[in-house]
Amino acid sequence: MILRNVYMGNFIFHFHFSPLVVVTNPNFKKISESDFSDYFFETIPETLHRQFGNSRVWQLWKQGIETNVFMPQFHGREHLNVARWMKALQLEHKDTMTAFNYGFFGLPARHTFNEQGYMDSYAYLTQAERAKIIPAIKVGLELFETLFGYKAVLFTPPNAVFDPFLESYLRQSGLAFITRPKFRVVNRGNGQKIPIIGFMGRKGLFGMRYSVRTCSFEPCDPGRNHAVDQCLYHIQESFKYRQPAVISSHRVNYVGSIDQKNGNKGLKHLKALLKQIVLKWPDVEFMSSEDLYHLILKNENGK
Repeated sequence: MILRNVYMGNFIFHFHFSPLVVVTNPNFKKISESDFSDYFFETIPETLHRQFGNSRVWQLWKQGIETNVFMPQFHGREHLNVARWMKALQLEHKDTMTAFNYGFFGLPARHTFNEQGYMDSYAYLTQAERAKIIPAIKVGLELFETLFGYKAVLFTPPNAVFDPFLESYLRQSGLAFITRPKFRVVNRGNGQKIPIIGFMGRKGLFGMRYSVRTCSFEPCDPGRNHAVDQCLYHIQESFKYRQPAVISSHRVNYVGSIDQKNGNKGLKHLKALLKQIVLKWPDVEFMSSEDLYHLILKNENGK
């Protein structure tokens, strides 16, 4: 919890992180035992226990929630296009099978079946594939509430690929806020994807609000040697146009289970970024994504 508070003079700054989480991963063992005829999943705590042999990581997640630093929101049941991946496994696609045997599926698109990748959970080619999306989201939302003890109010689709037909169901399920990049892709089926520009606070057809991720912070990306400065620039641009600075940053920047240097580097840069923010904007206010949603509603209602 080192990053919870930064002391600047007489002020204490409380940071809030709203990680967007998928609640399951494929259960490789059961899928293999079914001879790739059926798909099975395991929950995130089960994955963590299988990998590390204990519940320490999961307990740290819970600790972050209890201290109001770490407030997860919903990203989907799994970060995987199940239909496309299972088809590749059933056809014994070479690279997909090799990855499966090592227990992962996140291959570069060029190494996947038809070079389409496997990470865009809600892309579909047929109506049969489309019909399976809502049941998967329903299960995911139920698992989210079971695992975290509260209902999600915010959603972002994996890989930003999303069909607006889902918004009605998401709103009925209690989700109120969709966060996405400035530019996103709408899936229209049959492989057709349309780019869309997003606007902060805009209200959708079914009453959901949109949040736009205006800043990116990926310090461990080999192509971003000045991640802190680049993020500060985009924060400044957001504030110049009287917009909240919504910072997107992926978990890969802060984990060290494979290479501890990676996690150390990401945390070092994160602390540097947070300190620079409070030095440059001493009246800055940090808030969770859910708090931002309520602030947008409050301002709209004039309260």
